[in-house]
Amino acid sequence: MSKLRVLFNHTLTPAQQEEAHCRLGVTKIIHPPAEVSNLWCNLPADVPMLQEILSPVLDWLDNGSKGDFVLIQGDFGACYFCVQYSFRLGMQPIYSTTKRKTTEKCISENKVHLAHHFQHVTFRQYENFIKQELR
Repeated sequence: MSKLRVLFNHTLTPAQQEEAHCRLGVTKIIHPPAEVSNLWCNLPADVPMLQEILSPVLDWLDNGSKGDFVLIQGDFGACYFCVQYSFRLGMQPIYSTTKRKTTEKCISENKVHLAHHFQHVTFRQYENFIKQELR
């Protein structure tokens, strides 16, 4: 009986929820408290290191269990750090793969409206790099 902890800047779609339950065998989806969610969505761009800032996020991850899935998407550096941290905790970090459709609409002589529509395809596990011999 695994759980899915969500570190994500968006709301999970019904398709993502269904896949989590059906394919991953998730019995419970756990969203972070408002403090953690707000921090994750608003990480400052002007700081050189994130470890100290991510402390509330790491504390929240510490409440998970070995084998739990953790959906991690957002700031590249924060994702990298939290993926590595999740591996250390024995969790299974994943991310959502998507298909993207772009539409352009000319709205005036000098303006174009560009819209991106993302459709969930599947969850993919982050892979922990293990150095192997080159072939």
